Amino acid sequence: MINVTKPDLSIESPRDLLDAVYEELGYADGELLDASHLPRGEAQVTNAWVEKGDWLTIAASVGAEKIFFVNNDPVIVFCEALDNDEQTLLNIFRQVWCMGRPQCLFIASPGALTSFSLNQPPAQNVDDWHKVKTLDVIHKTAEVSEKLQAYRREQVEAGRLFIEKDFGELEQRADKQLILDLKVVRQSLLNLKPKASQKYIHALLGRSIFVRYLEDRGILTPEYFQQIAEDTSHPKWAPEWLTVVNELDGLDIASQSEYRRYSRVLRNKDLTYALFNQLAE
Repeated sequence: MINVTKPDLSIESPRDLLDAVYEELGYADGELLDASHLPRGEAQVTNAWVEKGDWLTIAASVGAEKIFFVNNDPVIVFCEALDNDEQTLLNIFRQVWCMGRPQCLFIASPGALTSFSLNQPPAQNVDDWHKVKTLDVIHKTAEVSEKLQAYRREQVEAGRLFIEKDFGELEQRADKQLILDLKVVRQSLLNLKPKASQKYIHALLGRSIFVRYLEDRGILTPEYFQQIAEDTSHPKWAPEWLTVVNELDGLDIASQSEYRRYSRVLRNKDLTYALFNQLAE
């Protein structure tokens, strides 16, 4: 006899929770658009895609389902998680936080719909996930109208949501944090080389941002760096280039860091310049 585990019908599905939010809080009557790499539906083929397409593409890239816009500004991101694994939830939060502009995130998982302020940094690891502050949590679709009144479309569009709820300081958003981090790195480089020209430091930072962007978009792959490291025709080639590219350095703690190579390349000056020269070509 085969035992078949029946699903717990008392646990609301992520799909039901999200649909209840869209309808009962009025988002479906506003600028709630599907995350997508290409225009989908009549609303996104016209001006909506021209004005918001970049955000919808980014949202699709990070696994979001929908975005709610106010005056072309992405305000709330909605995501679905198929389980309640903390690593899964952390990855979703981290990816959406990196979008920089949205202020609120809803994650629907089996039996729970949780809202987060995106004006707080993501946890570094699963052990610190509990430090990420939640705004509200509901477990039933019947609780949407009762417990999430502050999130009604009119409240969001009027800006009252962000007054009533504790969304934290804007300085902890991804875009603000990037600026602060750049200032710290710039000062660290100046401390190492007090007499260095600031234009070279700024050039290095600018190039680094560009390279990391290309890595994140999958344009610069590990094979690209490997090819440079194997180019024995380079006048300054050295066998340690291969070691530098292939050994983990522990500096990159972001998700999927095993696929990234730039922070490793920076450990070798000649290899770094070889990369810059190849990019220039």
